[in-house]
Amino acid sequence: MNTAARTTPDSYEHRDPEAEEHLREIGKILKSALPERLGFTLFLHDYGSEGGIFYMSSAKREDMTKSLREFLSNQAGEKPLIELSKKMNEQNNRSTQLPLFVVQEYVPVRWDDDGEVLEEDWKFNLQAGVFLTGDACDQHIKAKSYRYAKKTRSYGISAYNSYEMGKVLEYISSLSTEDGKAVSHYRV
Repeated sequence: MNTAARTTPDSYEHRDPEAEEHLREIGKILKSALPERLGFTLFLHDYGSEGGIFYMSSAKREDMTKSLREFLSNQAGEKPLIELSKKMNEQNNRSTQLPLFVVQEYVPVRWDDDGEVLEEDWKFNLQAGVFLTGDACDQHIKAKSYRYAKKTRSYGISAYNSYEMGKVLEYISSLSTEDGKAVSHYRV
C-alpha cells in the first residue's frame, strides 16, 4: 500500500505521521474486507483553504491518479470533452503543434477592367469560426457549402503563439492521455 502524503499549496509530499497512522489503520481494514480484484483510494482532508489533503491507495500512484482523473471527469460531465480530446490527439495535425482548423476558400483577388477574374488565391474565412478538429471543420464546410466558394477546404493553423489558447488545447488534450499530459504532435 502506498503511504499517506499530504498535499498543500506549497508541497506535494509533506508527511504527517498522525494522518499516516490513521490511514494505515483504515487501509488495513479496507484491504482485508475487499475482494482481491478491487483496490481503493482513501482521502482525508483538513477543513479550510489552508488545509492539506492526505491520501492512501492500494494502487500505484500513476494508476490511482488515472482513476481519479476519470472519476472527476465523469462527475464534472466532461465525457464529451474526453471524446473530443481523443479525436484531437488522434487526428492528422497537418504538421502543426497545437492545431486549430479554419475555413479557407479559393476566391478571386484581382480583376481586369471588364470584371474578368485575372487571379485567384486561397483566403481565410474567419467568419466561419475556428474548429478544434479537422473533421469538425470539414463537416461544417459540407453542411454549409452554399455559403462558400466552389473550392473550399479546412486548413490547419497553430495556436502555439497564443498562450491562452495553447493552455486550453493542452488541457483538453490531457484529458484522454494515460499520464495526464498533453500530447505533443512533434514526436521523435
